[in-house]
Amino acid sequence: MSQVSQLKPQPPNSALDSEPVTKVPLLPIELDALSRAEGVGMKEIKAAIPEDCYVFSPWRSVWSVFRAFGALALIAFLLFQMPLSWDLNLLWKLPATTFLWVCQGAAMVGLIILAHDCGHGAFAKRRWVNDWVGYLCTSFTMVGYRNWQISHNHHHAYSQIRNLDTDWPEKMATAEEYQQMNFFQKIYIRVGYASSLGLLVGFMAGNFRRTFLPLGYRQIYLNQRFKRQLLFSTLLMFACTGGLLLALFSWGGLWAVFKYYAMGGFFGFILGSLITQVQHTNADTMVFEKANWTAFRGHIICTFNVRFPRLIEFLAFDFNYHVVHHVAPRIPWYHLRKATAAVKARYPDYIQERPLSRQDLVRFWQNPVLEWNPEMELYTMQALPK
Repeated sequence: MSQVSQLKPQPPNSALDSEPVTKVPLLPIELDALSRAEGVGMKEIKAAIPEDCYVFSPWRSVWSVFRAFGALALIAFLLFQMPLSWDLNLLWKLPATTFLWVCQGAAMVGLIILAHDCGHGAFAKRRWVNDWVGYLCTSFTMVGYRNWQISHNHHHAYSQIRNLDTDWPEKMATAEEYQQMNFFQKIYIRVGYASSLGLLVGFMAGNFRRTFLPLGYRQIYLNQRFKRQLLFSTLLMFACTGGLLLALFSWGGLWAVFKYYAMGGFFGFILGSLITQVQHTNADTMVFEKANWTAFRGHIICTFNVRFPRLIEFLAFDFNYHVVHHVAPRIPWYHLRKATAAVKARYPDYIQERPLSRQDLVRFWQNPVLEWNPEMELYTMQALPK
């Protein structure tokens, strides 16, 4: 029996075996083989998306911006109503305040998601509207809009290609390479890929590298026009974020900066790092060399919808419906659910969806290096060599 035929559900052997069975989702490596056997590619997946999913709704786009800033204003008001003092009230106020900080972080991620839509031309028809809304949404969150757009579009162009993708696969090492590394290089792998510390610093490190493009990502070529745009974007971000922090400090000192911005930003960076990882990188995913990569492999086989608590999905504008976004980046956020449902109905195996799971994260940390599969011409994840 061929490898692909083993992937398909087998019929029951008798009437005793005929009770309903929940279909086990295919692993990415199995789906890679199945797609070639069935002749399913990007063209077929994209054709399953209804045309009206590409239609802009100006009022929904504008309302999204008001909703995002409104959520942050409401959270700031609730934080103001939650003074912390060393008494028994701290037993309930500290957990409540921490919950508000998590929500603030998710709302800050939501602003970046709206700017992300702008960067793909998925917010409005006019480029200048996309650009200025993108600047508005990112410049107060320590993220330069053009810096984000350029590095993120590079991720789309080279998704899951080792040394080229600007996200997690970029610096992943094979087991053989790991054994040849010096002490500090091994610490980098152990911290960044083999422990939860990677989630604490991943997005911050990426944001630092984006801020100082092109030095941060040497694989990205920038012409003079892009360099001028990056300079403007970076200076605007420093001015807006710095001005906001200075205003908070002038009003309430370091505690105001900490309470109303820094803690929410900290949780936002963690959530941004988590979202970035789980949508492409887990113990079951694959990584490619450029010669063996196809758009279908990068955007479908190795892209996952990961379901978060509904409040987080609301504040982050459904960005976790990620597969169809990689198929058609110009779909606005408010059509992602409908587009996903349409592809699921036509090609149910090709929308890989799973709940957010600590177990999945732990499995990734336990398998942080790569092993080459010569038959499939790809890398799979494996444990650190002894």
